[in-house]
Amino acid sequence: LTARVLVNRLWHYQFGKGIVSTPNDLGKNGAAPSHPELLDYLASELVSRSWRVKPMLRLMLTSQTYAMASHHPEEVALVKRDPGNQWLWRAPLRRLEAEVIRDQILAVSGRLSLEQGGPGFFEALPREMGTKYPFFDWIASPEISRVRRSLYIYQRRNMVMPLMEAFDGADASASCAGRESNVNAAQAFALFNSAFCHVNGRHFAARVRDEAGEYREDQITRVFELALQRRPSAAERVAAAKLLEGSEDEESGLMDLCLGLFNANEFLYLD
Repeated sequence: LTARVLVNRLWHYQFGKGIVSTPNDLGKNGAAPSHPELLDYLASELVSRSWRVKPMLRLMLTSQTYAMASHHPEEVALVKRDPGNQWLWRAPLRRLEAEVIRDQILAVSGRLSLEQGGPGFFEALPREMGTKYPFFDWIASPEISRVRRSLYIYQRRNMVMPLMEAFDGADASASCAGRESNVNAAQAFALFNSAFCHVNGRHFAARVRDEAGEYREDQITRVFELALQRRPSAAERVAAAKLLEGSEDEESGLMDLCLGLFNANEFLYLD
């Protein structure tokens, strides 16, 4: 049972849904496994590999199932037969977790610190959030600490980070078997209007100017390369150029383009 629980969680983290869809309950009250033979095989492989996690992840990530595209040439017919993709006929399109989105914004802006270990840090909170309690004061850490990975953010059960809350961060008051993935207006507000995104949008724009120079076409290309790992299409290049031309100044226009790509599905979803 222990081996099945562990490999089911590993599968859940990589595919967005476990072989048993209730990772906290592999008992009678939980869901039945969609592929019981696969679950047994992975559990036996875990034991034979001395309970090492990395070899199991390598086995999953190099599988034909993980390598599948999110779109299938016979999608219309297959959706009718298996709308929930239970039989894994395509790769699931998954939105990134809140922590990964924050790390990715820092990464493309060129500010992400990969320093490991040590104490966590206190993120800067919006002014409208209360930071003083009779028994505790929330004092933001120095900026050099606040660019570390989200793994090191200090969080309290009654003080949820706005970006984390908008993108379905885990509830610290209860056990979280799996993250929800909702789409709501608060997410766009967080990515367009939050102080965190504005600061990193400016750094992103500055990085693009440093790497691409002052030529507008080169800047547009570099923004897409850094944010989406591809070059812009002809239509995207025209739209980006119009955005830059319609801005009050070159600096704000490039920052607006960077904020726009923070909101792109390609930036937020694992395809």
